[in-house]
Amino acid sequence: MNHRCLPAFVLPYLDTAEMRRLQHINMNCGMNYTSYPLFSSAARAYSRYNHSLNTAVIVWHFTQSREQTLAALFHDIATPAFSHVVDFMQGDHIQQEATESRTASMILDSAEIMSLLEKDGIRPEAVLDYHAYPVADNDLPGLCADRLEYTLGNLIGYGFETEEYCNAVMEDLVLCENEKGLPEIGFRSFGLAEGFALHAVRCGRVYSGDDNRFAMETLAVLLRDASEAGILCMDDLWKDEPYVISRLENSVFSMRWKAFTELHITYHCSAYEPGAVRTDAKKRYIDPLVRGSGRLSQGSEDVRKSIYNFLQEEYSVWLRGE
Repeated sequence: MNHRCLPAFVLPYLDTAEMRRLQHINMNCGMNYTSYPLFSSAARAYSRYNHSLNTAVIVWHFTQSREQTLAALFHDIATPAFSHVVDFMQGDHIQQEATESRTASMILDSAEIMSLLEKDGIRPEAVLDYHAYPVADNDLPGLCADRLEYTLGNLIGYGFETEEYCNAVMEDLVLCENEKGLPEIGFRSFGLAEGFALHAVRCGRVYSGDDNRFAMETLAVLLRDASEAGILCMDDLWKDEPYVISRLENSVFSMRWKAFTELHITYHCSAYEPGAVRTDAKKRYIDPLVRGSGRLSQGSEDVRKSIYNFLQEEYSVWLRGE
């Protein structure tokens, strides 16, 4: 993503304490600290800061709206350490939105951000909720800036695709009107749309696969136990990952944290085995619009079958890892 496309008025917001914190929150929900082979150095370098910045670039490109761009920039400002692991910790395995509850307060309580908004003549309430802007966010299976950015970012991070491929996708995108009469990012080319949708399902299988479900639930239990033991409080989780890790490493939970970092394989097991985990997870996929043709799945049997098969997968097995 070309950061030079970001308008100059956004730059001071990037240097606020709230945004800088996101440089130390990884996109991979704690998986970047494990030893699973998929989570290579590229995946480990992908932060919520990078994601937020690139999402803002995309929204600015399509809308030229200061309010929508800043709402996109701030959309992950309340993401805690290990991201959606804290949703798991709070029992929100499916929607994975519980951690968004602090977004408005973190913006409104920031003297730096509020001062910048006043200087720019932007109403705070216009940037508090990116869900209000369909180019920034929309319901599955639509394509929005948030979903587009993390799909492309993870395609590179997991080694599934190259930067050249992602640039070709970006060049092909166009603003369309969806079934609800709302603006939605779509494709000009059927072929690129089809490849992207299949890649999105492939990434979706990573996000909710055995390795992720086991590791995220294991880490959620560790964080819950550390909180109950007084090693961590909930506010600690809204600092950053190095801080939380240091609290774990310098406590009676150090060996459990070390065991988490050494996880490299997951397998199915019996419910009665020690450490067995069974949990559900959100299924993420994209069925993009193609300009003049509607939803891709209406014209692509491969995409329709891929999405259908993914949605039929059940997460009823018990898992263990080592």
